[in-house]
Amino acid sequence: MSYPPEPFASKVDVNWAGKLVEDAIHAGSGPEASQDLVEAASWVQHAADYFRAGAALGGADAPAYASLNQEALKAKASMLQLANMASSLSGPQLKKFQQAILYPFQGVLGHIDRQLRGLPSC
Repeated sequence: MSYPPEPFASKVDVNWAGKLVEDAIHAGSGPEASQDLVEAASWVQHAADYFRAGAALGGADAPAYASLNQEALKAKASMLQLANMASSLSGPQLKKFQQAILYPFQGVLGHIDRQLRGLPSC
């Protein structure tokens, strides 16, 4: 699917994904954390669609959009891997996973968000 580049919409998608990762960090079960991460990956894919459109238009911001697209796709792939890992965890294993893996992972989305701030309309 192709969308026109909309930096503000992309920012909302990335921030919503971050909220879902935060939900996964506080989830009470592995399946719940897994579902939150799958949903977050979906929102990051929406942002990547906008980024890809921005890169295709060319112009001065095309390299930034292309970079954001690649970072978003990597983040999405990582989220889906993490969702798979989380699905079978419970108790202390889940808490350790949430603290050691998911909490720092928020930085990936924060990095994408910071890069978005440099684009027009953000």
